[in-house]
Amino acid sequence: MKGIDTSKTPRSSVDLRDIRDTPGPHSMSFDFDLEAMVESIRAIGLINEPYVVRNRDGEVLVVAGYRRIKALKALGWERAPCRDLTGTGLSEFECLLLNFRDNLATRQFNDVEKGMILKRLLKHLGESTVIRDYMPLLGLRPRGTILNKYIALEDVDLRIRQALVRGKISFQMAGALSEMEAATASLVLKWVSELRLSFSYQLQFMEYLRDISSREGLEIGDVLESLAETIQGAKRNNPQKVKRLFDHLRARRYPELCRAEQRFRRAIIELALPEGVRVSHPPYFEGPQFTMEISFRDGMDLKRKIGELYGLEGIDRIGEPW
Repeated sequence: MKGIDTSKTPRSSVDLRDIRDTPGPHSMSFDFDLEAMVESIRAIGLINEPYVVRNRDGEVLVVAGYRRIKALKALGWERAPCRDLTGTGLSEFECLLLNFRDNLATRQFNDVEKGMILKRLLKHLGESTVIRDYMPLLGLRPRGTILNKYIALEDVDLRIRQALVRGKISFQMAGALSEMEAATASLVLKWVSELRLSFSYQLQFMEYLRDISSREGLEIGDVLESLAETIQGAKRNNPQKVKRLFDHLRARRYPELCRAEQRFRRAIIELALPEGVRVSHPPYFEGPQFTMEISFRDGMDLKRKIGELYGLEGIDRIGEPW
């Protein structure tokens, strides 16, 4: 883009009713804290004038300063002083770059905003150029698969985008929800939000839901409905509810394995091992190696416990419970 001295751009008093509330082709703002901007303008006035341009239909589009325009409207302003780029000869692409460079130097973009930027750039540039020259500027690895995931975000349900930006769900979870029907995605999001699942638990939750849905021939919504009673109970706090839920999901996904683990635990309990001795099985009972852990005070205590173990009836039967 050729350089332009924006300080000499003519001022214009713009009727704020002529500016749409929805983001235009140059905007790259989503789910921001409007109150902070409102308080700033209320306290010290409008320092930096927004930049606007009029399209062929005479409609006023915000080039830079979308947040300021929203704040002015919230404050009840009817008109605002703006810098009018209409007569500068700047193309839509050049206006987009002007706003991008202005924002890039002053703030961090959230994931949805990164998607907005990339999607708008693709209207004017080839995919390879966007990947090579612009994704690194946004802190993204220059990969086509990553590009596709980000540009898809703008079409995702508003609640999912807000949950992502506010740190309630992970980027991977947002992608998974975007692939579901709207009603199902909304229901899953409700569960994740109410249980305050960590990012790792969110992915595990989705894996269980998909696997159980496929295994039992049920819709994910039906699986969730069947889980409602599992976590009910006024006396349970949130961590207890989450543990109960995931214990249930695991048992439902791996019924044979969970029954085997129960049989193994019962067998170990019946052995009446000495205090401080624990026996664990290999994950999923894959492999022949079991583990025994012995806690002891000193050598004499260790010798005593080993002697008790040696003479313990039934210890020779420890093994796979299948």
